[in-house]
Amino acid sequence: AKHNAEIYGVAHKIQFIVGDFFEIAACFAQCDLEKKGMIDCVFLSPPWGGTFYLQKQFDIRHLCDDGSMNGMQLFEAAK
Repeated sequence: AKHNAEIYGVAHKIQFIVGDFFEIAACFAQCDLEKKGMIDCVFLSPPWGGTFYLQKQFDIRHLCDDGSMNGMQLFEAAK
């Protein structure tokens, strides 16, 4: 994403934050409304796949290789 932003000349307009989303979301949840308004986009790249893709029906509530991440909680926190 950073590379593409540089190619298209918009890197100076974007602040990339890389880290544990749940920690970052908790921090922003405590911010005042002015700082919350600074967030235009959240890109989530959870650890999809693993053995849970072998199931006949994929369940968003069980992400990660061991099924320990609840995808619904992830999306709810991103609101």
